[in-house]
This record gives sequence, C-alpha cells and structure tokens, in this order.
Amino acid sequence: MENIELLQQFDWSRTSLGPLTSWPDDRRAIAETVLRSTFPVCLALGNDLVQIYNVGYNRILGEKHPDAFGEKASKTWPEIWSFLEPTLKNVQIKRQPQEFLNFLLPLNKSGILEECYFTFCYSPIFSADGTVVGVMSIAMETTQESIEERRRPLTGFSIEPPVGHPHPISDKLREVLAHNELDAMAALVSSGVEPKASTEWALRCNDETVEKLLAVVRENKMGQRCGIVPMAPPLGNPAHANFLGYITFTAADGRTEKTLVLWPSALVTERSFLDLVNTLQKRIQAASHQIVSIKNIRDELLQSDLLYRFLFENTLDGVIYSSTNCDGTGPETIIAVNRAACEMVGYEEVEMLGMRREEFFFADDGHLASAVAERAKQNIFSGELTFRHKDGSPVSLDIVSVLAQLESGERRTISILRDFSERLSAERSRAERVRLETVAQMTGGISHDFNNLLTIILSAAEYLETSIADRDHIDVVRDILIATTRAANLTSQLLTYSRKQNLRPAFTDVNSAIKEIERLVQGAAGKDVDVRYDYSRKKLFAALDVTHLTSALVNLVKNASDAISARGTIRVSTRTARISVGMEGTPIQPGNYVAISIKDRGTGIPAELMKRVFDPFFTLKANMGGSGLGLSMVQGFARQSGGDILIRSSPEKGTVATLYFPLMKTSRPKRNALEFSSRNFFGDALIVDDDPIIRRQVARAIRAIGMNSKEASSGAEAIDLLKTGPALVITDLAMPGERTGGDVVEACRRARPAIPVILMTGFAADRQWLSLNSEETEILTKPFARRELLAAIDRVKTWGTPK
Repeated sequence: MENIELLQQFDWSRTSLGPLTSWPDDRRAIAETVLRSTFPVCLALGNDLVQIYNVGYNRILGEKHPDAFGEKASKTWPEIWSFLEPTLKNVQIKRQPQEFLNFLLPLNKSGILEECYFTFCYSPIFSADGTVVGVMSIAMETTQESIEERRRPLTGFSIEPPVGHPHPISDKLREVLAHNELDAMAALVSSGVEPKASTEWALRCNDETVEKLLAVVRENKMGQRCGIVPMAPPLGNPAHANFLGYITFTAADGRTEKTLVLWPSALVTERSFLDLVNTLQKRIQAASHQIVSIKNIRDELLQSDLLYRFLFENTLDGVIYSSTNCDGTGPETIIAVNRAACEMVGYEEVEMLGMRREEFFFADDGHLASAVAERAKQNIFSGELTFRHKDGSPVSLDIVSVLAQLESGERRTISILRDFSERLSAERSRAERVRLETVAQMTGGISHDFNNLLTIILSAAEYLETSIADRDHIDVVRDILIATTRAANLTSQLLTYSRKQNLRPAFTDVNSAIKEIERLVQGAAGKDVDVRYDYSRKKLFAALDVTHLTSALVNLVKNASDAISARGTIRVSTRTARISVGMEGTPIQPGNYVAISIKDRGTGIPAELMKRVFDPFFTLKANMGGSGLGLSMVQGFARQSGGDILIRSSPEKGTVATLYFPLMKTSRPKRNALEFSSRNFFGDALIVDDDPIIRRQVARAIRAIGMNSKEASSGAEAIDLLKTGPALVITDLAMPGERTGGDVVEACRRARPAIPVILMTGFAADRQWLSLNSEETEILTKPFARRELLAAIDRVKTWGTPK
C-alpha cells in the first residue's frame, strides 16, 4: 500500500517526531492501525502537528498528496489554518473530541479555492502516560450531497399561483434565490427588449452592478438560451466568481422574454455552475409550459366526468392520466391525478397538473426508457419503477401504464401506481442492522489489537515495578499502570457495545440481585433523586453476568437522573413479559422474558434523535462529560445475554428504558464439568501466541511460581509440541494461519483430556465455535495483570482436586 511505504521510506529525522526507529511502541501501533484502515483517517502528531494519513485520506488532500505526508498541518492547510489552529488546540486542551456535520471548508485542492463540505471528527490522541500527543481526524467528504441539497429548492421548484398572476416564475425565482447566496451572490431578472428593457428585481447588487451584469450578458450570449460567460476585468471581485450565468425564458403570456442573471461566489467552480444553469433552464422551461397550457388542461379535465368518477371514487391506488404524442414515446403532460398518487410522490394536485413525466424520475434512468419503449410496442407496461419524490428522495412503486387513443386521434396514458414502501422500509431496517453489526465488528477488531498491546504494556510495567528501587521511577511506572487500566476499561466498553465482551452468566434471582445494589444505584442517582422499586411478586430467574447487570442499571439510572432538572423520582420495576411476535429492529424472538424498567419524568429525548441513542460515541450529555458509550454498552450486554433494550420517550414527559432477558425455569442448571486428574504443576507450561513479546511476558510471570515454559508462535507449532507433555497450556485465541487457539484446545482434549487450558483472548470467545463451555476452559481476557494470570493458574489447579 502506497502510504504504508511512505511511512517506512520517509526521513522522519527531519521532523519533530525523530527517526522512525526511535518512535514509542504506542505511536508505531496507532500509525500502523490507521494506515490499514479503509476509512479516511489522518494523524497530526507532536507540538507542530506532523501529518500521517492513510490511502482513504489521499482524495481529501487532492494535489497536496504526497507532499503533505510528514508535513506540518499549518503548511498543508494555509487556506483554512485560521479555523484549524484554534479548533485543534481546543481538542488538545479540553481532551475531548469535536464533531462537524456537512461543514464548509474552502480548500485549494487543485490550484483554486473551491467549496468543499465534510462530516468529520477531531479526537485527541493519548500516549501511554495519558498525555495528549496529537489529534486524529476521521473525515468523509460530502461536497456533492451538500451542493445538491442547497440547490434542490432551485432545481425542483413548482409554480403554485393561478394562471392570471403576472410574474409567477420570476417571483418564485426571487423567493428561492434569496436563500442561496453561494450560487447567487448577485442575481436579477430583466424583461423587455433593449433599449426599453427594465429590471423586475435584483438581489444583493446596486444599480451600477445591475447595468454592468446586463452589459456582459448582451455582449456574450449571441442568441443562446442559456450559458455562462467570463467577467470583464472592471467587475473583478475576489468574493465573486470570474464568470456569470444567464437563462432566457418567457413570461406567463407566452410572449414577453425575460433573462435571469446569476453571479456566484468565487468558491463555486465553473463546471458545477454550468450543471446548475443547464438544469435550471430545463426547470424554467417546464414551468413555462405548465403555465401556458394549464387552462386547456383544466378544460379537458371538466369534460372527463367518467374518468373523474373512476379516479376519485373507485380506487385507492394512485392514478395518473396524461397526454402524449402519437407513438407514446414523446413527452407526457399530466391532465388528471388522484389524491393517492399525489401522496405517493409528495405533491399537491394543483402542482402535478401540467407537470411532465421526466420531472418524476431521476436523470438518465435506463429503466424508465425501457418501460416507455415497451409500452409503445405493447400498449402496456407492468413492472417496478423508481419515482423521484418532491423532496428528492427515491420512491419505488409498482406501475401498470396503458397507452390509449381517443376518437379524435389524440393519445392518452392511464397509469395505476401501487406503493410497496412498507416492504422497502423493512429492507432498510435490515440494512441499518447490518450497518450497526459492521460497526460492532470493526470495533471488536480494533479493541482486540489494542488489548494485545495493552497486555504487553501492563506486564512490562508490573515487572519494572518490582525491579526498581528509585521512588520517582516507581511513581512513573505506576502512572503507566493506571493509564493502562483506564485504556483497558475503554476497550472493555467498546467490546460490550460490539457484543464481544467475555460475560460470565450465572443463574440469577433478578429481584435479589437488584436489591443488593440498591445503595449503589441510589448513589448514582444523587441525593436529590428518590429511586423507588416495584418488584414482581414472582421470583424471576435469568442467566446473567451480575457485574454487567449492575453496570447497566447504574448507567440507566444515571441517565434518568441527568434528565430530571430538579428533585424527582425514578421508578425501577421488574415483571415477566410474554412476547408473541418478534420485534422489528431487535433480535428479540417470541418467548417469555424478564423485563426490568427504569422510568423517569424528565426532559425526554427528541424524536429525531431517538434512532441515534444507541450509536457509539453519540451523547446527549456532551457538556456533562458523557462519552457516548453508556447506552451502546448496555445494548451490547443485553443482546449478548439473549435479550435487548427498548426505549420509549416523549419530550418533557419522560423516558422509559426496559431491559429484556430470557426468563429461565426456577430449577438451577446442573454443572457438567470434565473430570480432571489430580496434578501439581511441576512440569513445563506451553505458551502459545503469535506475538513474541506476549510470550516473553507470560513466561517471565510463571517463572515466579517455579514453572518452566516452552513457546509456540502458531497453532500448528503448538499442536506439534503437545507430544512433549506440558503440564499446562496457555494459548491465545486469534492467531494467523489455519490453526487457531480453538484448534489447540480441541487438540488438547483429543490428545490429553485432563490437561488444564487457559485461553487468552482480546475479545469474547464464541464457545459454540470452539465446541467448549466455560466449565472446560479458563478464559483470561487481555489485558490482564500478573495477579490475574496467577489466579487463573490457581483456578485450573483445583480442577484436579478430589471433591
């Protein structure tokens, strides 16, 4: 990959970061992780913000790449440094991320300054000791979408005033352009023939500028109906483009000619502006045709009494009645339409009358062209087409369109539409679930890599703590241990969101478990909030990890407390819930569940934000220090436990969050452990991990209890070493190659069923995939401290203890 090669070949000694060989492990790790990401990511490291970015970021840089690699951000982005410098400093000082949505950044990507829009996030980068050492930018360019959204009112406007209105198109243009300063920093409409031409209106330009703009158009248009022309030097202005656009159209009477002149901002490119002018000319032409022909269309509608009764009295499907040319392949103009069709495409009836077929479809729609050709040949078309809704969104409709001929010889079309958006809505819901699962998968993978690194850091720091005597040095090492623990907690939260955390579910009396943590929950709510409980009279049992259940309840009660502006009450209740059908958008299947509800009467959650509350790093409490992982972590725990969480909320009325867990029978499940022979660990331990540093750290730890070790860097090598008779196997789960840690465990079971196994993992092991259960294999989650490793060894010793 190009940027990975740049990292290796670049002379880093001439930057403040120093030679690549001298970089700390954490800097190397994050740089290599970013360079392998498929999302556009850029790192700005050190006090002078030296840049390292991946291939996805190359497109954002444009012609600035590859010179920007290893360069200071201030030299790469001089045109926006006045924005970047304070923003990046703010992220570093406050140690909090900052997000921007469809944000305008005028960039010089190809020799000229042009409008560019991005959705991006700046996040602080921490070193192992907690110091901010730089900023990470994750960005997606949204330039095309943002420009189209700004221009949609202009390219999709409709004429609502009656036919008698003197200037319906001109007035509509003024209304729309008043809110679009980038495409019309100056705009006007003139009418009449020189020298008696008059200006109907002008926006953001004085009389002198109006005369100069009209002079430029007269000099350059040469009979063309629309186009763009260069600006003469006297009108040069750095804020405006060095070109303008014009469109000539007719008034409502069909005779008076008018000219629209647009002078855009210098940030608008000539190519983009030409597309706008051509599209707007077609829109104005269609609107002119609508106004001129609307009276004849209405007269024909009044004569169609039989059609009227059919359209408005006998069908719930959408119906459109149109005129067309003799073979049915030319333009079609709507003569009549029913309410159902209007609702499907988002227009009022008065808007649709007189509109042409092409206005309801996207440009260059090959399916539309094929449908029109088939109908012309067969006199009927039946199938599915994608219409363009008034708001610009696609609408998929079933359509049956028939071509007919009147006695007069004129051709008409009758099209019957049927909406199947509910089916598409379900498909979109499934696509959204796939998106969230993809994010969860990516989160789990990143957390796995970080946990491997944290294991090395933690083990090395613990060893140093016991090996040095200098008090100051010990304090430094302990700071490393504290920072590593905090980082481990963060990856634990990410893994819980991605449903890859190691849970230790146990047969749990839910009511009793909640009663035991009432004091802890009250502490999370605060002294001004009263937490009250309504327990089910029945005993409720579920297979739960009580530690994660406690964390989930504390999170939900804390959220409820934050939503209560003053003193108030939070109610926690438990009950059984019978779900007879699956709930759309959740993994909950029909069955019996334990339901735990947390209810408040606080500020509630706005409806437009409800769909985002479970997204990772999205928070309603950014000014209160919220990380945005709380609800996503609760959802991950609930789903990994076989249930889910549902939230109902109304602004100013409060919120109810309900956790669902599969209800278990009241009998405790039986233990089904393997019989292990009694043994003491006097032999060797086999340590299996593809990372030599982790193998070295584990070996150093077990030497403290008198055990020797043998090491294997792959699953295949470990399986071969089983014949040497190790007394204990400590193996990683995920390793490169065909043989994984799961294969090593299975090989142990086949070769020596009594051998104790400790499975190290940076994410949750799928026990069904391993064909194991928690009774047969000890799970040790990375990163782990030395005491946790030794405790795990003590636990597996007890497997051989006679009962």
